[in-house]
Amino acid sequence: MRNLKVCIISSSYPPLEEGMGFALQRIARNLVKSGMNVHVVTRGHESGITDSLDIRTDEEEGVKVHRIMDSGFGKQHISPYESYRVTLLIRKLHEEHSFDVFHGFGILPCGFISSVLSRQTGIPNIVSVRGYHGEISPFDNRLLYSVKWAIDNAWRVSFVSRSSMEKMKLFSDCKDKSKVIYNSLDSSIFLYDDRIKLDGGFKIGVVGFMREKKGLEYLLNAFSEFKKANKDAKLFIIGSLEDGYTPDGDMSEVTVTGFIDRKYVLNYINQMDVIVIPSVSDGCPNALLESMYCGKPIIGTKVGAIGEILSHEKNGLLVEPSSSKDILDNMLRLFHDRKLAENIGKNAHDDVKREYTPKRETDMWLSLYMSAVGDGG
Repeated sequence: MRNLKVCIISSSYPPLEEGMGFALQRIARNLVKSGMNVHVVTRGHESGITDSLDIRTDEEEGVKVHRIMDSGFGKQHISPYESYRVTLLIRKLHEEHSFDVFHGFGILPCGFISSVLSRQTGIPNIVSVRGYHGEISPFDNRLLYSVKWAIDNAWRVSFVSRSSMEKMKLFSDCKDKSKVIYNSLDSSIFLYDDRIKLDGGFKIGVVGFMREKKGLEYLLNAFSEFKKANKDAKLFIIGSLEDGYTPDGDMSEVTVTGFIDRKYVLNYINQMDVIVIPSVSDGCPNALLESMYCGKPIIGTKVGAIGEILSHEKNGLLVEPSSSKDILDNMLRLFHDRKLAENIGKNAHDDVKREYTPKRETDMWLSLYMSAVGDGG
């Protein structure tokens, strides 16, 4: 296997809060450890659009991170002018570094840009369908052409769930060039702090950056009913809410921790009695694997990888999306049946340690890269 030089294009990368960027950071660092030369092109975390193509480059644990100081790069509905500017900048980076592969992490705008660059240069590219993009984008007529073009012109396509891949096959030519790669859990990155203490009786948690797709309102409605019979219960949002997002439902008795450095998130999850993942659409959320690692009983919706990784009554409880009643019924079930909660939590812990390791994830990425450049796979 030769030492590939890859350019991964992503609208999110730490310290930005989104889970997609956190996943990419893990993937990029593990690829570097495997001998690859990894460059990440992402948006800067400072706001404001510059008049020139302003880029700042740092090396972070072996990954060369090029940050474009242009806020428009982080939007799904990026303007043609902004997309053109970003593409020009990456072309200049390619002239300097001679990349072997372009990799768009997310369909829009990054996957689209990677396919444009591939057509312009003849360099192979990969488009990664991440998060809810594969679930929702094909049904948005403003996005469908760009999504289809990006996928049709990609050399290889990756997905984080089988359901997302099957949906995309209905709209694009990806049947013979696709691969599902679930996220992994790297336990070595986490830090523990005994000073982090959460008050409350029966504690229910939801983890992540809350926005519309996360289905928070259905959990809020379920919790309001749950609390009538369990007055000491508390609901924690372990994370923050997207600016401008106001979920329907009573937030008056909900504790919002605010942004938490991912290295410390297990300190909060470990104190929960139940974790709920009420997503209406999703990919392979980091919170799922983190909660499994902590051995927590999980109630999750049958969307994306959640419904593929969790097996009902074995390592979690599965519910229909957009159903407060299903969430409530299963919260009550776990409250009254602690043995069930203990068993599915233990099974979840065992499964994530065995099946969702960084080595397994990295090996699958290496195989996909080598397949794209024709050296294997």
